[in-house]
Order: sequence, then C-alpha cells, then structure tokens
Amino acid sequence: MDSGFELFQLLHHRQVAEEMAKILDQEGIPYEIIQTRKYFDPSFAFNKLDPDVNLRLKPADFTRAREVLEAYYMKMVENTEPDYYLFKFTDAELFDIIRKPEEWGVFDHVLARNIIKERGY
Repeated sequence: MDSGFELFQLLHHRQVAEEMAKILDQEGIPYEIIQTRKYFDPSFAFNKLDPDVNLRLKPADFTRAREVLEAYYMKMVENTEPDYYLFKFTDAELFDIIRKPEEWGVFDHVLARNIIKERGY
C-alpha cells in the first residue's frame, strides 16, 4: 500500500529525525520516520555508516516543511559555538552544502548560508 510519503531527508540519527518531527507536528505536517537498519552490527562500531534514518513527507509538504525547519534552525544559528565544525569549512565547501541541502541537515544548511553571508558573499 502506497502511503504517499517520499524521502525528504536522510539522517544518521533517529534522535535528529524525532526532533525534526516535533517541529513538523507543531505545524500539522504529517511524516513517517523509517529506520532502515534494524539491528546493531558490532563490526560497524568504528566505521562511518551511511544514513539509515529516513524522514518521509508527502511531496506537497516539502516546501512548507523546509520553510518551517529553516525558520526554527535560524533561531539557533546565533547561539552556535564558535568551534562548530562548519566554521572551519572553506567557502567552496560551504557553497557545496548550500547547493546540496538534501545531503546535509537543515541546521547545517542554514548555518552554511549564514557563514557565507557573514563572509561577504
């Protein structure tokens, strides 16, 4: 049965997906969270894992969801610690984040835009 939901964001941590889901809930945007890896494999303990949490929305809600999430995370940008890893990124790396928001978390995307703006672009 097709639920009508499609992939909105790939995430590494279920906790981040649940945080985003709370924000979407407040705006009445329906979602699904799907964990694609069902078990813990100790052989992967020290290896970089591919994202395995899918936050899924109805395509008609994508634009509104992005706007809602960006507004939420924009409030957090001002309180970002100066040692946050994106502050060490080059301009080219930040522009890559801006061009590929689906590959980065919404917070990182918003922060990258803010850093680029502060750098005079």
